[in-house]
Amino acid sequence: MQIEEHKSTGRPRRWLRAILLLALPVAAILTITVGSELFRSYEECRRMGCAVNLKQLGLLCYAYAEENDGAFPSRWSDLKSIDHATNAQFYCPASGHAAGNWEGVDLWADYRLTPNLTTNVPPDTVLAIEPLANHDAAGANVLFADGHVAWWTASQITNWRLRATSPAPNTPEQ
Repeated sequence: MQIEEHKSTGRPRRWLRAILLLALPVAAILTITVGSELFRSYEECRRMGCAVNLKQLGLLCYAYAEENDGAFPSRWSDLKSIDHATNAQFYCPASGHAAGNWEGVDLWADYRLTPNLTTNVPPDTVLAIEPLANHDAAGANVLFADGHVAWWTASQITNWRLRATSPAPNTPEQ
């Protein structure tokens, strides 16, 4: 039995098959590893873009509060009077949809504003939060009353919602 040789290299063809059988799985593993790292860094960039938008909205809320006796806006459309407010600040880059117009900003904005707050609330009060769906339910960016933005995991958001909706503890009568 004669082994057929490759025309250009002179090596037997079975070596070519063996090299392909080894190289393809290695290439597949590298592709999966590198691809998952790229996706993770892409998601982190979208989270950061979202946090920047919330930070800008926090600054706009404080500018609004200065003009309105310390009251934060009750709706996003209240910020229309602020000079530097743009439609793009109201949507999360991870949500996958584009910003609408000012008339419907309270309906299409990706961030939920806590209404009826003033600048006198504790600094850890949630001023605005985004839906969990924006980042594959892994968590969400949260804007606090003192202006800082933090990433909360899904369990932190659930605990916050439970505390926010639970009745106040009974206080002893005096």
